[in-house]
Amino acid sequence: MGLAQLSSAATTRDRNFDMTPRIVSLLASATETVYALGMGRFLVGRSHECDYPPEVKRLPVLTGPRIDVSGTSRDIDQQVREVLRRGEPVYWVNAELLRQLRPTVIVTQEHCEVCAVSLQDVQRAICSWESGSTLPGAPTASPSTAAALGEGACPMDLSLADGSRLTHAKPSPDTPLTAMPTLPVIVTLKPHCLADVWQGMLDIGMALGVAEKAQQLVASLQQCMHKLCAALPADAHRPTVICLEWLDPLMSAGNWMPELVELAGGISLLDEPGRPSTYLPYDDLRQADPEVIIILPCGWDLERTWPEIARLERLPGWRNLYAVRHGRVYVADGNQFFNRPGPRLAESVEILAEILHPQRLTFGYRGQAWQSVYQV
Repeated sequence: MGLAQLSSAATTRDRNFDMTPRIVSLLASATETVYALGMGRFLVGRSHECDYPPEVKRLPVLTGPRIDVSGTSRDIDQQVREVLRRGEPVYWVNAELLRQLRPTVIVTQEHCEVCAVSLQDVQRAICSWESGSTLPGAPTASPSTAAALGEGACPMDLSLADGSRLTHAKPSPDTPLTAMPTLPVIVTLKPHCLADVWQGMLDIGMALGVAEKAQQLVASLQQCMHKLCAALPADAHRPTVICLEWLDPLMSAGNWMPELVELAGGISLLDEPGRPSTYLPYDDLRQADPEVIIILPCGWDLERTWPEIARLERLPGWRNLYAVRHGRVYVADGNQFFNRPGPRLAESVEILAEILHPQRLTFGYRGQAWQSVYQV
């Protein structure tokens, strides 16, 4: 979307909304980006996964999982498969509360329907404002229709940039303007690689009227990452690495993770930048036999991950893997760092660098953001 089009979209938004932005972020990484841009004070609602910085926890929660996330990795995988088989969303959105918060900007994603609330979930919520209906499994809400969308109203997409879209809720042609609700602009992120992550930050900044700050933020994060990469001597050994994003069944970490490994001075095996995370046959892992295995399950912290190590140790030949024999298997906080394509990806590179080059680089994350599974 060109600057002229975006300016037109912003003009439309300003005509219908208050001048002060009211932001709802339904993606944890986007929430962190909003704060990094100095716009956190304008947040009025969040997803159930938005927990950083800590002050965001005071905001109303608009989403939740429709499955039991307290089970094992196998239990969660089976529940997700069943929900998707039925053609249902993995998450609910409280459509009535969303309407009451009167957001002018909503940030969501179209990267993974399993990992977080998606654009389609948000579209359904906005379209339900007229009927007052909610998704199965969502908390019940009063079916108020005081400010209703017209019949058949649904968001209208405006191409904004590769991997992202700007959306306006589109009213029915027959709906009088006086009956219109506050129509939010929806910024949709689709990060598959680092370039997409940076573009998403720029898109958020543009939608919030702080495009220059977004450019500065991206430049600062990029500089931090490349400065770390340059700190390693040219002759430093670059170990082979496999990152595991899920444990039962095994999944390798794709998307931006191979790029982070490269920046941290490693060689990513079996995954390519921009390729989605995929199920990983254990025989492929054994055959690749990486020097380093890093375990960072999606949405899990260190405490949540440790009990699942026993599942890996029951795999045939696990103890014979190079990384296991040499004590180079690690658990890392995927939830707070690697799984979130936001500002803390720069810290994620530092964490990887500590793991891969412990004799050369240290940033103080050991014990807090990552731990060794085996001591040798």
